[in-house]
Parts: sequence; structure tokens; C-alpha cells
Amino acid sequence: MVGDAALFQYKGFHAGIPRLPKRPVLPPTNETMVGSADFPPAASWLERRTRHTSRNIIGAMQLNLRTAITLIMWLALGFAVLAMAIRWARRTHPGYRRWTVAGLLLVLSLFLLSLRSAPAWINRVSANAGIALASILYLEGAREFRGLAPRSWLAYVGGVVAIGAVAFFSYIVPNMNVRAAVMSAFLGVILTLVSVRLLRAIPPAHRLGQAFTGSMFALCAATLLARAFYCYFGPPMSDQNALSGIYGTFFIATVVEMAAFSLGLTLLADERVLSDLKEVRERVSLAGAEVTRHIEAEALLRESEERFRFAQKAAGIGTFDWNMETGVNTWTPELEALYGLPPGGFGYTQKAWEKLIHPDDRAKTLQRVAESYESGSPVEEEWRVIWSDGSVHWVVGRWQVFKNAAGEPIRMMGVNMDVTDRKNMEEELRKSEERLRLAIKATNDAVWDLDLKA
Repeated sequence: MVGDAALFQYKGFHAGIPRLPKRPVLPPTNETMVGSADFPPAASWLERRTRHTSRNIIGAMQLNLRTAITLIMWLALGFAVLAMAIRWARRTHPGYRRWTVAGLLLVLSLFLLSLRSAPAWINRVSANAGIALASILYLEGAREFRGLAPRSWLAYVGGVVAIGAVAFFSYIVPNMNVRAAVMSAFLGVILTLVSVRLLRAIPPAHRLGQAFTGSMFALCAATLLARAFYCYFGPPMSDQNALSGIYGTFFIATVVEMAAFSLGLTLLADERVLSDLKEVRERVSLAGAEVTRHIEAEALLRESEERFRFAQKAAGIGTFDWNMETGVNTWTPELEALYGLPPGGFGYTQKAWEKLIHPDDRAKTLQRVAESYESGSPVEEEWRVIWSDGSVHWVVGRWQVFKNAAGEPIRMMGVNMDVTDRKNMEEELRKSEERLRLAIKATNDAVWDLDLKA
């Protein structure tokens, strides 16, 4: 073996520098014999020490699987709590309540599963039962999200069978491989159904969140099915290798993918908020357009009413609307003018109208009104009214009574028209004809009418 001084001379150090004392030559040990494959026989103590230190550093840098699983569970718990907070804030969509409960139940089950020193009924049966129930809740939430009936009794039956198999292969016929294969297969099938529900016909409003969440369920389902196949056909599983090698890889991959469920559901909730805001903006825009159309319609209606009132006034026509249930009789200003009343001077009751009718025509007119209650068809009648100045005017009325489903009159609508000029002309014509008849009778003359065109 080359000494330390020769090593320093070989490295080119000055001869005047103090040299390290020589270490005694030790007999060969297992460590030196193992290390002789990596270092030449002339290796110094310093090189062997460097090799030992490097091994310690590399060992410290290796991942602690149990610590990684614990961190991932706490991460999943954080997302589950965030999902619950969003649920309480009512920023939810159908199925979110079941998804939130499933996330919390999944985190609790994974925590129980990591308690390797706990009794078997806790870290095996109870934990697997919680995971099975969480997967079923994920499926029900997906069905509710797509507008289907959420309850899936077949999934519950499958869950009971899977938990029964876990208990059977834990206590009666202990077999860790079959137990893990059955549970992984059940979870793989359920999560496959969840992914199918979420990835089918994704609406544009939930494209990112729903695609991500559905993909995570699909990836986790594929991992679980692959784990079930490997557990059944692979090497025997034990508590020592359950979290190492390929078994540990499957387990950590499954936990990571399940931790992403809550992240995807949170994205779905966020997209729902954005979708709601977009919908609100669209509704506000539609409401604004509707208000504009309403204002324009009101302007057209006012213009139409003005033309109608002008036509009524020019033609001497007034309208009324009598609500027979409330007793309110509404007149237009034009109708009030026909009865010699100022605008707003009518008493808004049927009795007030009856008092305005000429006493000689009142009984006949009221009888005609009573007949209209039974017929339900349009009715016409003429009567005189006496104005406040004592003048007499003729009015012709046309109205109709409307009935409810029980056949009871509930409303009367109609128009009145001033026919005083026509009645005066008819009276003058009658008087003229009477005078002519008397003149002819007094002179004994004959009168004939010859149509020359015929």
C-alpha cells in the first residue's frame, strides 16, 4: 500500500510542507474486501473515508415512502377541505355534496391504511370499507352531475362483496395477494364507471375541469386494475414488501392519483363560478335588451293610445270596463264627456251610471243590461242622458258580458257613442213627413214619384 507521504508527493505538494503521520496497516476486513472492487489496492484511508461519506449522503437523499404517503394524504385533505368550503359557499353543482364527502372519507381511509401497527380490523377492513364507500359516492356524484338518478344499488352490493372478501382473506384464509387483488379490481371497475360518466359529452362550460377530473379517475382506475392483475399473478405480498418495489410503486401511484380527485373537483367548482358569472352577464345583457324593447313598446303603445283617443274624441265614442267582482266601473275621459262630466267626474260605480240615465229610459235600459248577463253575447241599446245644464243627449251603447268557468258574469266591456245629431235629424224628418202628410190630406192632391232613369 502506498503511504500518505508518497501520495502527497505524487499530487505535487512541496517537500517542505509537513506530512501526515503514517497510519498502521490494518489486516483485511469484510469492508475492505468489499470495497476493493471499487478502489485499487493502493487506496488510502482518505479515499475510503470519502466513499463511506458518499454512501451516507446518498442514503439520506433517498425518499422515505411512509413520509411521502403522509404528505400526499395531507395534500388530499387540504383539497378536500377546500372542496367542502366551496360547498358551504354554495358555489356548487349537482353531485358536489357526494364528491366532498367522498374526498374526506378517502383521506380518512388512507390514513387508517397507513397505520401498520394498528389492529387488522382498522387498517384493513375499516380502511378498505371507507375507500369502497368513497368510490361509490364518487360514482353517485358523477351520475347526479350528468342529470341521472344518483343511487346505484348494484355498486353497494359489489362493495359489500369486496369488503366481505377482504375480511375472509384476512381472518379465515389469510392471503394478502388475493385480498389486494379483489379490492383493487372493485375500485378499478367503479372508478372506470366514474370516468365514463364524466368524460362523455363534456359541456363547453366544464371542459378543463371535467376533462382533468375524468382523466384522473380513468388513470387511477387503470392503475388499480393493473395492480389487481399483478397482485394476483405476482410474487407473494407481505407487510415487509407491501410498500416497496413494484407493490410500493402501485400504492404510491394510486394515492397520488386519488389526491388529484379533489383538485379536479375544485377546478369544476371554479369553472361553475365562471360559468355562472358568464350566464349572469348574458342575462343582464338580455335584460337590458328586453328593457329597451319594453321602452320602445311603451312608446308605441302611448302613441297608439293617443291615436285611439283622438279617434274616439273625433267620433264621439267613449269606452268603459266594469269589473263586476270588485264593482269598479272605469270610464275613459271621452265617455265622461258624453255624459257631460269633467275628466274624473264619474263615480266609478254602476249606480253612478244609472243615475245619469233619463228617468223615462232607465227601466228599459237596466232590463237590457240584465238580459245581457244571461246571453253573454254583444248587446246594443239606446237611451237618453241629462247633462248637468239640463240638456238632453242621446247615447247608443254596445257591450258584452264575460263569464268565468263557472258561468258567472265577472266583467262587462263596451262602448258608448253620442247619436244626438242623428236622433235630432230623425225627429226633424219625422216632423217634416207629418207636415207633408197633413198638407196632402188638406188639399186632396195626389203625389207620385217617377224614376226617369228606370
